[in-house]
Formats: sequence, structure tokens, C-alpha cells
Amino acid sequence: MLKRYKFIYGRFRSRYQYWASTLLFRRVQFAIILVLFSSYPRIQAGLALFVLALQMSKQAKCEPFLKKSLNDLEFSCLVCLAFQIVFGIVFSTPDWRHPIYAEVGLLFLLWYNMTLAGAGTNT
Repeated sequence: MLKRYKFIYGRFRSRYQYWASTLLFRRVQFAIILVLFSSYPRIQAGLALFVLALQMSKQAKCEPFLKKSLNDLEFSCLVCLAFQIVFGIVFSTPDWRHPIYAEVGLLFLLWYNMTLAGAGTNT
């Protein structure tokens, strides 16, 4: 039975064989956010950033993939998606020069740096 489903969990460390379900759960969360808050794009973006923040923190702490390059790739993709959402919030509104957007961007960059610092402590 274990050999039969190795294609699902074979790329993860034995301690994190459940990680495929974590990835699937993230996709489901995004789908729910998109459907439930379709009339409120700023709330969508905020919730999506929250989901990404949790996922990036967990990814940086656990590093579930067997290959380091896959862990780095997954984290880089999450960061790119988060930047895309932040820039979408900032530049999609006519009042993008409002100071709150600069504060959101700075808070995101601060959080990102703290996540990277936490990722360096994992052995």
C-alpha cells in the first residue's frame, strides 16, 4: 500500500508525509476566499496574504521536501505570490499614494525578513 501511493508523499521527508494535504488545503482556502469574498477584493487580498503568511512561516520552519532546491523553490513561489498580491492592492486602487499602502508594504517586508531570519535557524 505504501509503495502504491509513493508518488503522493515520496518527495517529502518521512516526518512530513502529510505535506501534500497541506498544499491541497492551501488551494482550498484560496478557492473559498475567492468565492465568499468576490465582492470585496481588498478583503480577498488581505485574507490571501494571511494564508500565505502562515504557509510561508510553516514552510520556512519545516522545510518538508527532501531536496533543498524544492524547499527553496516553494518558498520563492510563495514570496512571489505574496508580492503580487501586495502590489495588486497598492496599484489597483486610484488612491494608491495613500500612506496606508506604504505601511502595508513596509510591514510585509519586515515580516518577510523575519521569516527569512527564522528559516536560517532551522537545522
